[in-house]
Amino acid sequence: AFRVSLCGQPMSWTMKRLQTAAVAALCVAVVVVEAGKKRGKKGEDPVSPYPEMSKVQADVVEWATNPMIYGSLVCCFAVLAIGWERKNEFAKEFLGTILMVVCTFTPGPYFGHLKGYEEWLAHMAGVIVADYLCGGPHVNPAVTTAMFVWRKISLLQWIVYVAAQVAGGIVAFPFVQALSTPYGVTIGGPGIAPGTTFEDAVWSEGAATFVLLMGIFIFCTTWIGQIYPVKQPIVAAVIRGCIVYFGKTGPAINPMLGTTWAFYVSGMVWPSDASHYIVYWLAPMLAASVATLLWSCFTLTGPFEPHRPSHDDGHAPGSLQATWDHHFKAFGDKSAMEVIKDYTESSILIRYDSATGKKTEAAGVAKIRAAFEALFHELKDLKGLKAPVIELDKTSRTVYLVWSCPTSGIKLATDSFVMDEDFKIIRQYLTVEHK
Repeated sequence: AFRVSLCGQPMSWTMKRLQTAAVAALCVAVVVVEAGKKRGKKGEDPVSPYPEMSKVQADVVEWATNPMIYGSLVCCFAVLAIGWERKNEFAKEFLGTILMVVCTFTPGPYFGHLKGYEEWLAHMAGVIVADYLCGGPHVNPAVTTAMFVWRKISLLQWIVYVAAQVAGGIVAFPFVQALSTPYGVTIGGPGIAPGTTFEDAVWSEGAATFVLLMGIFIFCTTWIGQIYPVKQPIVAAVIRGCIVYFGKTGPAINPMLGTTWAFYVSGMVWPSDASHYIVYWLAPMLAASVATLLWSCFTLTGPFEPHRPSHDDGHAPGSLQATWDHHFKAFGDKSAMEVIKDYTESSILIRYDSATGKKTEAAGVAKIRAAFEALFHELKDLKGLKAPVIELDKTSRTVYLVWSCPTSGIKLATDSFVMDEDFKIIRQYLTVEHK
């Protein structure tokens, strides 16, 4: 089966988003610089633009010549040897992680001293910017684990995503500190608070991750998720709430952050204490899995989606128009379960991406369903969905469709459907051109 996720879009569209993310990162760096200049208290001389550049240069040289850095990054990038076709997804997670750390770890050091709402707003803006500009990467192994348990990604994708996230964390923290050092700012990160017992730490990190994942499921996978200006600020508020109310471990609510921060703050040495990995990896992973299973059970999705012994469940349209009406409605509802009722085990869906020249094929109900689930994941915003051309030919039992959804990055798409005598779709040819 081919799987079309947001991270698996053609290079031209992906690179545009990555270039935008790079520009945003530069803008954030400028904001950090300007904020640093204003940290002096009233009556003090302004902070000079580059008071400690020698320290920055020394830190950069030390980082760049540390064999542990090279070894760790090589291990992370090595996963591409078994998943080269996921290189774009790796890049999105890697760069998305760096941008996320830049955007969300600077508000505290620069605005926390104001003791007001500025830090909260800056953190919320950082969460939104990092998510939007990089196309919604996971940037969190707990979220990636949840999507794996929810059967939205494969095991190979899980490996690629987590490796990319860790690589991003290795690079991000030194980068952010290098930006901050000239202005007398020291960044902080998650850690177990003094006096916190091991049991409390496990509970705190696990509970925070559970709350985060339930928030993601409720606000990102329901109708609320279709309204980005509403969804993402709410998710940012959930993250901020977890930070405030589960402070015994930071919290990291992100295994990558917990471990790469410990790696950075200890002088580029990976934690050797097993308790660290239990608190920051095992507890969040279990919490994410529990949240996913509960949500799946409640919504009858993922592993709890009802098994259908028959592909059509008695669905017998009886005419070309009836099949098309059902398919069009199911597509608009983003319901893969309904869509596959129009296909048989002999059906084949062929997709061609014009930007990459790549052709992928899905044969049989299960693979076609996986293809539509991935396509629906790609179509995050249907407000711009249009179908200017729909032509039905009863004689040849075919349908020709031209559609677009610029709000989800699809500039133009064409579909050709061929149906059998029972008006089931036996061939579908899809061509997609991304923005």
